[in-house]
Amino acid sequence: MVRRKTVDRLNAIRDSMIAGVWGNSNYDAQEEGKEGPRREILARIDEQFQETIEEVYTGKKVKKADDIDWTDPFFKAIKSPRINSEAAITGEPGSMPESKPDDPERRKAMEALDQL
Repeated sequence: MVRRKTVDRLNAIRDSMIAGVWGNSNYDAQEEGKEGPRREILARIDEQFQETIEEVYTGKKVKKADDIDWTDPFFKAIKSPRINSEAAITGEPGSMPESKPDDPERRKAMEALDQL
């Protein structure tokens, strides 16, 4: 019963997303003879819907290839060491990650951020 309600809710969400894509004129072709991104977006919605339904009924996550570019500064920040904020406030040793000010990679990243 719970799975059926979950799938019904997912269907409603999918229908809303499809209606939103069709209602948005920004997804129309911008030039004569070229196709807009609408078809690809609708295909991805269907693909994600099918994967989610599979997860609901099997209980297993659908594994995908790791296609994240970890050299991108945005994603690289995710892998940075975490700070124990409470310990950092009290000044406990080891609460802050060690900083290497002469690290050339860090310097390049900081320069790139300064240019934004």
